[in-house]
Amino acid sequence: RRGDGSGYAVYCDNDVAHDGGGWALAMELNTSSWDEDAPPLRYDDPFWEDPSQVHQGDPAPQAPIVSTRKYAAALEQRFKDLRFELAPMHVAWGTSTGNEQDLTAEVGRDRPSWLRPRARSFSALLSGPQGAVTLHNLLTGGQRPLTMATGERARWLPGVSHLPPTQETDDGLVPWTLGTVGGSTLSPIMDINRDNDFSVDDTTCYWAGFNLSHRVNGTLNVAQLRFGVLTSKLGSGGCGTSHYNYIGVGMDHHMGFTYYPPVGAFGSTPDNGANRTAFWSDARIWVR
Repeated sequence: RRGDGSGYAVYCDNDVAHDGGGWALAMELNTSSWDEDAPPLRYDDPFWEDPSQVHQGDPAPQAPIVSTRKYAAALEQRFKDLRFELAPMHVAWGTSTGNEQDLTAEVGRDRPSWLRPRARSFSALLSGPQGAVTLHNLLTGGQRPLTMATGERARWLPGVSHLPPTQETDDGLVPWTLGTVGGSTLSPIMDINRDNDFSVDDTTCYWAGFNLSHRVNGTLNVAQLRFGVLTSKLGSGGCGTSHYNYIGVGMDHHMGFTYYPPVGAFGSTPDNGANRTAFWSDARIWVR
């Protein structure tokens, strides 16, 4: 119930296999095909902060997700835990010259497991005071980091991110995408600041949280992400680079690079940002 005692409709997932159940559906996100020039749900899309854009119909999840919906739980449900689902719809690849290609059919043929929906639950999500907040509170507030336990790479990426690429696993929010598909060499998601020995520094040029923004050479908000993890390459001048990798929602790059999915995941090579691998995804956000 709301603070005034009135009720609101919410869909609850009580499947104990989903980290104990008790999840309220807050958002469903549907993105356009990968080659749209102006896809919805970029960082500045009014959907994220406008309280009037609340779905008034059935709060049950769509199967499949055909429209973007914000449910009453996003505004009303105070929560401490969040469950994030990603369902890849398109896989795109391109070199540094920007010649993006749709590899969805090739991935479905050669690596079908890459296209299956994946989910991760995050408990005690936020750093700082752990008082319960609503998703709307977070999206209309300033930047809010995740705890180290929920923000570290291991909670988002498959375990293979710390192993040689021949040892594939399937336990992350995104698959381990290093390899060749349809004659194209793909980069792993979030690969841009990985060392050559496959070790990972979780704190260098790496941010996790809500309303993330990064500037380059004093320019404000070159890369922004509403929720997720964002990383860039460490260069001689620090983390100032035009190349970003990420997993999350509400991604925008204000230098006009349209190959970044607004919802999904992105990876590129550490040396020059080439071999770009983009997962354009639908998503669900649950809270409890």
